[in-house]
Amino acid sequence: MEHVNCNICSSSNLIPFKEATYHLNLLPPLQVKRCQDCGFIFMNPRPDEQEREALFSGQIPELLKPYSAKIANYGAVTEGRLPLFRERVRYLLKIYPKPPGEINFLDIGASSGYMVQAAVEAGMQARGIEPGLSGIQEARKRGIYLDQGRAEHLIYPDNSFDIVHSHHVFEHVAYPML
Repeated sequence: MEHVNCNICSSSNLIPFKEATYHLNLLPPLQVKRCQDCGFIFMNPRPDEQEREALFSGQIPELLKPYSAKIANYGAVTEGRLPLFRERVRYLLKIYPKPPGEINFLDIGASSGYMVQAAVEAGMQARGIEPGLSGIQEARKRGIYLDQGRAEHLIYPDNSFDIVHSHHVFEHVAYPML
């Protein structure tokens, strides 16, 4: 486990955010804190780098085993967002100057690939990157191929994409301001 200052403003002026801790069913020592300086809400303490890497590879660190009985089904959640993602793609196509077939699109934190699916359906050259193996496997069942990796360590050369998208990713990134 690691204790961190605010990921946005680096403040150590943090207070417990009991409602979120309760809502997420977190057990001590895990809890959610709110920064009193900027208002950012985040888990603190949180799994350290080694524990996060284990989670992304499908292993459950000892501290997190109480949660493994109820593994989140992100595929079902993101499938329900497919209409939203299709609407986003329509909007992007209206404001972006290139035709769909010439747009290189990246979805960071692709979960089970529904945003990538929406972009491909619209004719874009789309890729997604996801740290969690379960999302990648779920996407593959539908013919969507995602790269495994994290937002903090993108595997693509600079300027590879015209449009970069993420949805509900910021709160999962250990150091979002880097």
